[in-house]
Amino acid sequence: IGYGDITPNSTTTKAFSILFVLVGFGFIDILLSGMVSYVLDLHENYLLKTVKAGEEGEGSLLIDVKKGRMRIRMKVTLALGVVVVCIGIGASVLHYIEALGWLDSFYLSVMSVTTVGYGDRTFTSLSG
Repeated sequence: IGYGDITPNSTTTKAFSILFVLVGFGFIDILLSGMVSYVLDLHENYLLKTVKAGEEGEGSLLIDVKKGRMRIRMKVTLALGVVVVCIGIGASVLHYIEALGWLDSFYLSVMSVTTVGYGDRTFTSLSG
């Protein structure tokens, strides 16, 4: 939520916060996945129809045409890839533009991407 009144201030508490937030979001993801499945199924059916119309009989990296669904490994890889790229780009930008250490950059990036935002770290430059 990010009230800013209680914040991690040591290396250990920042590392714990990173793990706690990422694991916590994993559990929330599991709970919310049922609510999102309907929309994803619609999107998947649209993709499948498109692939079938364009590639009769050919295989696809994203879609298993025979089973009629997206490949689960591809779904997980894409989802994790987006999160890792966002956190990585954020940490790099914060390290170089805001002149933060790597742990603080990674910490602020995770807290920003997951929208936790304790309020203990903020951007100090216009470019940041």
